[in-house]
Amino acid sequence: MRPLLSSLFSLLLPAIASAESSLGTERSALIEFTYTQYVPQIDDAFGGCNSSDTPYERVFGDEAQGILRLGYEGLISEKFGTLSAGASIGYFATDDVPKTTSSECFTGSSDAGNSRPSIPGDETTALVLLPVETQLSYRLTEYEDRIPLVPVLRVGLDYYHFRIYDGDELARFGPAGDEASGGTFGYHWAAGLHLLLDFLSPEMAADFDRDAGVNGSYLTFEYLDARIDDFGSEDSLRLGDQTWRVGLLLDF
Repeated sequence: MRPLLSSLFSLLLPAIASAESSLGTERSALIEFTYTQYVPQIDDAFGGCNSSDTPYERVFGDEAQGILRLGYEGLISEKFGTLSAGASIGYFATDDVPKTTSSECFTGSSDAGNSRPSIPGDETTALVLLPVETQLSYRLTEYEDRIPLVPVLRVGLDYYHFRIYDGDELARFGPAGDEASGGTFGYHWAAGLHLLLDFLSPEMAADFDRDAGVNGSYLTFEYLDARIDDFGSEDSLRLGDQTWRVGLLLDF
């Protein structure tokens, strides 16, 4: 009997080990890389005094540019889906030679005064943003083993630091010559779907989990509504947008 039991155990041991490895490591955190098509709503502040006064469009055009972001979130709960909290930081830059320097209704921000920077027409103007997000994310992962689409809902607070350059130096605003730098607070919400990529190659996904601790890899698609205007202040530089973003999310 003992030799028979030993033989059965030796046959079952690889299967048990394989089943244990397929369970995946314990979830603890998310790392995400995203790309967002973006046109800041700076010109929205000028419709009240002159609907044709669009300084951002005149200087930089109306084509969307990209924001690259890197985010990290820690897991809070796995009771029904996953709830996580964290932050991300991004980078945005655009530049061009301004077509005009006149504007009588430039709002600016609390750091920049209430007149446009004195930028020579032959100098390149650049806008650089460092957007910071803090957010809560809920992901409905309960059924992802059967349906590889995960609905997601996010909400959070934001801070966008901005710098406007005149050539190689910071631009100046107003009679006091204040530097064109500062920041705008706001909030955002996002909703979308995350596509679980593990179903494309389960064996590779299992190896990725075992070797690097990655429980799942997701391609993300989200609609983003960012209201970056100091919570409705008329004196802020409006840096929000309503747009789409895509990314890659790794679930550790």
